[in-house]
Amino acid sequence: MAKSLTPTLKIIASVFVALLFLLLSAFFYIESKRQPYEIPSTKGWQTGDVFFSVGNSWKSEFVRFAGGNSKDVSHCGIVLMAGSKAMLIHMSTEQGHIVCESPEDYGRINDASRIIIRRPRTIPDTSMLKIRLNSLLAERKPFDFKFDVQDDSKYYCSELIVKQVFQDSSREYKTLIRKEFVYPQDIYNILIHTSQRQD
Repeated sequence: MAKSLTPTLKIIASVFVALLFLLLSAFFYIESKRQPYEIPSTKGWQTGDVFFSVGNSWKSEFVRFAGGNSKDVSHCGIVLMAGSKAMLIHMSTEQGHIVCESPEDYGRINDASRIIIRRPRTIPDTSMLKIRLNSLLAERKPFDFKFDVQDDSKYYCSELIVKQVFQDSSREYKTLIRKEFVYPQDIYNILIHTSQRQD
């Protein structure tokens, strides 16, 4: 009986070593690409601008890969101006709900290397957008881990943009809401052709 287990144990040990090697390789690959965070200048930013970030984590790598582009953005959110101070509103997977962070804190907390700002072609009423965003923050809108763009009770990062910036009357909304999953790259691709660069 003991002899028959030996080949099985060898196979299990070999698979374990192979998986460990793959995990370590992936870790060192991501670490080799890690870039320091560039704190952006917020001059010219407005409420309703959309921010995109380029992250260093394995989750960021996965989102970029799944979204069809391994080099670009992996997360997105909305700029909210509090007087002259810019704040970044986004759906946090770590905290499990919507959060509000300064650009300085955002890079440190979310392991980002840089932020890109795009202004939508049609900017929503900023006073109403501020009210809606503050309401979402007050209720701590939960993160949608099922990534269901049709479910309004929870949001994921791209869904926040679709439903709060574009809204249901815009061409962008009608294009994106039909998708099964909206990646940050999908929104970036639309705004790169229809917006002014603000960063």
